[in-house]
Amino acid sequence: MTNYPPLAHIDIAALVGAAGGNPWHVDTSLQCGDAGSISELSRAFIAAGACTAQTYREFEQAQIRFRASWNHENGAHPINDSVEVQRATTDLMVQRDHLPAIGAALSGIAADLAETQRFSGSAIRTLNGQLEYVDALLGQTLAHDHDTTDLENDAVTITSETLSYIESLREYYSVNLSSAMTDLRF
Repeated sequence: MTNYPPLAHIDIAALVGAAGGNPWHVDTSLQCGDAGSISELSRAFIAAGACTAQTYREFEQAQIRFRASWNHENGAHPINDSVEVQRATTDLMVQRDHLPAIGAALSGIAADLAETQRFSGSAIRTLNGQLEYVDALLGQTLAHDHDTTDLENDAVTITSETLSYIESLREYYSVNLSSAMTDLRF
């Protein structure tokens, strides 16, 4: 939900048009992300990695016991020489190594999103306060029949600068997310 400041003398639609975009909408799109859910997912991957590592250790112990006990008398291949067991062993090894890495990457993504949301929200609160101040000055200027051009330009400038800042935050987060996604494609 976009929370525009309560303004009496500044038209938000005209301001957004003059500023080149709507910083409140960009902020709203950033605030939609759920950093908490991503963080929970990261913990699940790290826990799964720990379980997989434990399973792999138990599997290795069983393999050692089997090799120590199997007597090779009739030349038959034991079950752990089968293709399925070899593939399962390889998969366990891959999971053991990758699940914690996925969890760590997701944790980084969650932190990046939370920081981006915090900085963006702070920028919007600052923008709203500045616009309310400019709006009050506009009211005084209009009451005295003075030129409001400078104040109107100030409102456009601070809105445009805030838009640029929030878009740079979104871009930074997007680049980090893309990089993490690339790293996760083992």
